[in-house]
This record gives sequence, structure tokens and C-alpha cells, in this order.
Amino acid sequence: MATFKAVILKGDVHIREDKTTNVKIRITHNQSYAYVSTDVYVYPDSFENGSVVKGGKDIIYQNDKIITELSKFQKRYLKLNFDVSKLTAKELKEVLTGEDDPERINFYDFAQTVIDKLMEDGKKGTADWHRHTIMRMKDYYPTLYTTEIDLSFLKELQRFWERDGVKEGINNYMRSLSSLFNKAKDHYNKEDRGIIKIPQSPFRYYEMPKTDPKRSAKNRLVVEEFRKLVNYNPVREMDGYARDIALLMFYLIGINGKDLFYLGKPADGRVSYDRFKTGKPYSIKLEPEALEIIKRYPGKDKLIDVSERYLDHLNFLHYTNIQLHGAEKRKVKGINELLGINKKITTNWMRHTWATFARNNCKISKDDVALCLGHDDDENDTTDFYIDYDYSIIDRSNRKVINYTLGISSTKKKSKADNGRNRSQDRKSLQ
Repeated sequence: MATFKAVILKGDVHIREDKTTNVKIRITHNQSYAYVSTDVYVYPDSFENGSVVKGGKDIIYQNDKIITELSKFQKRYLKLNFDVSKLTAKELKEVLTGEDDPERINFYDFAQTVIDKLMEDGKKGTADWHRHTIMRMKDYYPTLYTTEIDLSFLKELQRFWERDGVKEGINNYMRSLSSLFNKAKDHYNKEDRGIIKIPQSPFRYYEMPKTDPKRSAKNRLVVEEFRKLVNYNPVREMDGYARDIALLMFYLIGINGKDLFYLGKPADGRVSYDRFKTGKPYSIKLEPEALEIIKRYPGKDKLIDVSERYLDHLNFLHYTNIQLHGAEKRKVKGINELLGINKKITTNWMRHTWATFARNNCKISKDDVALCLGHDDDENDTTDFYIDYDYSIIDRSNRKVINYTLGISSTKKKSKADNGRNRSQDRKSLQ
């Protein structure tokens, strides 16, 4: 069992210019010693057997300070909930002082060290994922210590997000939080030495929210609802931008938000990129409807100016979706409510909606729909190696879906002028 005693160290090296020396708390454990400095200074000849014995009116004050320091470490030691028999005195000191006190481990500070390391390693996507989660958590908990993260905390956090209209994204946030919390446990806990500074494992008992397939199907837009979105006259600049982003994602075959955020300039009327999710190359022809939106928001180095407006792709998607479906806490009325659409419109639904129109309304085969969406098929990887893909299949499918959605007859041959018609003409065709 460890013992604690107030001592002063001998030798001129420990004497200050005013001839005083510091009173330290000596920790004795497993036949080893460690020392913790206090803010009490005494003359060496005035200190005996753990207390100040002379020095005038300051004796009572100094001894009270020493007793307080001893009591503090003794209480911390008795509160430890793990076996310290294998620790050295120095390791025990680390447990009892500084940030090693479990009550003082700032979770956000630790998360930032993880994010910084990911950025150094070139893993910007993962760093952005964690950064966005922490940013959303700070809306409810400006400061957070590891001792506060338990099962009740996770359930409360989920309720906060659900109240703000976040549903499908909760799983994403919680997976990020779980990853960061487990990294904190790995960093601070040293089980082989019996050091357990973060003992709780709340995610072992927490049930991650799952995507409800029925809810997904219900939130896909039908053609009448999509046409309302096309015809919507924005009341705010941000509404117009969010609406155009959603439509552009649809016209680009339900492109992933992260892919759109980093998408470069087009070449030969196409945008080509490697999908972040699969790493596979992909190419999409820019139809007139997509070009019209791109021309309104040209980027300096990217396809559009989205990376100039937002810090990262998660920030971009978060604020775009707020404009689309609203946020009660922020008192933002969403475009869906303004249009009388009783569904939670998000950028992600553009991909679901495109796929539904393609398969159910345009009768495009499931294999071609998968090809258009850039799905990664492990079973056909070997076959894919031998195939030089004909992107005209994707081009024809996308044009067919856009024609159906906008009510453009596929039997009519359109002139170049028709292909370049403006939005007002498109709206007339929908009425």
C-alpha cells in the first residue's frame, strides 16, 4: 500500500536564492519513491518530521496547506478503482496528478489530437468525419470530460439529434464518437500495468440506430414532388443554392456529396473522378440541365464553388440539408415544408430518387442502374477487369431519367437550341 509524507530534499541544489526550499509530497510505493511539489516553501531548519515547527505567524497556514495536499492525494489514492500493486511510485504519481486524473481528461482536447494526427497522415476524409461530429456535439455540450460519456449520455445525445431532425445521420455521428472514445481508452488505459483511467464501455450496451428500409422508401420523391422542387421559386439565397445543389446531384446520377465537393473541372463535356467510397474511376456526361446550374456557381479550381463556401464536405452537406428539410432548433423552415412535401428531403435522397425513377419508371435494368450509380460489385471484379466500359450506356440512361422527370418526350428530336433551353422553358413543360 502506498504512503504519503511531506518532506524536504537535502542539498544545495534544492535551495533557492532566498534560502528556502520546497515542501514536497513523497509517494512511497513498491520500494520506490516519487515526489510531487507543493506551493509551500520553508527554511530547512524550520521543518521537522513532516511539518513546520518554527517560522512565526505563518506556521499554522503552512501546516494547513501541507495537510490539505496530503489529504488530497490520499483521497485520490483511496478512490482508485483498479489494482495498483504492479505500479512503480512514478507511475502511481502519474495516475494521481495532472490530466491523468480521470475527472480532468477533456474529451474534445483528445479528439483534436486524433484529428491533427489524421491530417498529418493525409487522411483528411476521416479527420473531417470526426471534426464534424465534434462540432455537432458542442452544440449541446460545450465542454465534455471522459467521465461524462456513459450510456445515459449516449441516449440523451441521440434524443437531441432526433429532436433537431437528424435521423439517418445519427448512426454516422455515433460511429465517429465510438471510434474516438475507444481511441481515448487505448491511449489512457494500460491494462497490462493495471492502469484503467477510463473504465466505462458505454458502446457495449448502446444500440446503434439502424437505417429503416421502409422509411427510406417512403422518403424517395415521386415525380410530382420532384417537379415541385424544380419549379420552386426561392425566398432566400440559401434556399436557391440548396435547391440547385440537390438538382445538380440528381442530374449527376445521384453523385455522392463528398465526390461533388472535391469534383474538378470538366473536360470534353464530362466530369471524371475516382469515387471516394470505392476508389474506382467514374465519368458522367454533363447534360444541359446540369450545365445550367454549374454556370451559376462556377468554382475557381473545382466544378462549382461549394468548396469556397464551406469548410469541408460534411459542413457543406449539413447546412445544405438544413435548408432542404429545416431545423426546429435553428428555426429554419425547410423547402419541403414550403412546397407542401411531407417528407424529409436530403441530398442523399437524390441518389435514391434517381435509382427509383430509372428502375421503376424508365424500366432500366438493375445491372445498368448499378452501373450508372457506380456500385462496387465484388462478385464481378474479375469480369470487370476484362471489360472496357461503354459510358454511352450510362449517358443514355441518365438522359432517359431526366427526360422522364422533366416530362420531356423521348420521341421528339430536340434541336441544339432545344437542348440548351433555359429553366423557364423547362418549367413550362412541367405545367
